[in-house]
Amino acid sequence: MTNFTIASFNVKNLIGADKEYYKFQSYSPEEYAWKEDWLADQLLTMDADIVCFQEIFEEEALRNVIAEADARGIASNDATIPDKSKPYRKKAIFRKLGYSPYTDAALAFAPNSNDGEPGQRRPGVAVLSRLGFTGPPEIIQDLPEPLRIPLQELGGGDAGHYQITRLSRPILKVRVQAGNHVFTVFNCHLKSKLGEFIVPVDADFAPEADLTQYDSAGRAMGALRA
Repeated sequence: MTNFTIASFNVKNLIGADKEYYKFQSYSPEEYAWKEDWLADQLLTMDADIVCFQEIFEEEALRNVIAEADARGIASNDATIPDKSKPYRKKAIFRKLGYSPYTDAALAFAPNSNDGEPGQRRPGVAVLSRLGFTGPPEIIQDLPEPLRIPLQELGGGDAGHYQITRLSRPILKVRVQAGNHVFTVFNCHLKSKLGEFIVPVDADFAPEADLTQYDSAGRAMGALRA
C-alpha cells in the first residue's frame, strides 16, 4: 500500500485582515501577517499529504497560507537538496529534507450554513490532499431528515426527545485513493463546551451570559446544546 501522512490542524479563526468575524474581533494587517507567517511555517513543518483544517472563514486566506508554505518549501529545497550532478543525490537524508509543494493538490472547502454578517460569522472546514479526491467532496451539516434522539426514564417509559436538523459545524467527507485502496476521510470540528445560549428577541445577549446573575440550570442547558 502507498504510504501517506495525514494531519489535523485547527488554525483558530483564519480570515483576512480588517474583517470582523466575531463581535468586535478582527485582525489588523500586522496581526494577519503574523498569523499567515506562523501558519505557513506549521504547514511547511508538517509536510503532510492530507491536511484537515478547522476554523476556516475564507478559502482565499487558506490558499494564501498554502502558497506561502510552498514558496518557503521550494526555497528550502533549492538550498538543501543536491542537484542531479551530485553522486549523493539519492541518499535518504536528503529525501527526508525535501518538501513536496501543494501545487497540484486538491482543496475542498465547506462553508458553515450558520455563517452570518460581520461580527456574526461562523467557521467552516477544509481538506487539502496531494492525493486528490475520488469523487466530489460531500458536506454534512443540513440533515435531509431530522435526527431524533429519544430520552428514556429510568425503569422505562418515554421521557421525551430532542431533535437536530442542522449541525453547528459542517463535516467534510472526502474519498482519497492511495495505491489500490480508497479511504474515506471525515474532517470534523468538534464544538466547544462554552455553551450555546439563546438570545431573546430585542436583547443584546443571552441572560446566561451575565455571570453576575449566575444561572446554573441555564448554563447547563447551553452546554447540552453545544
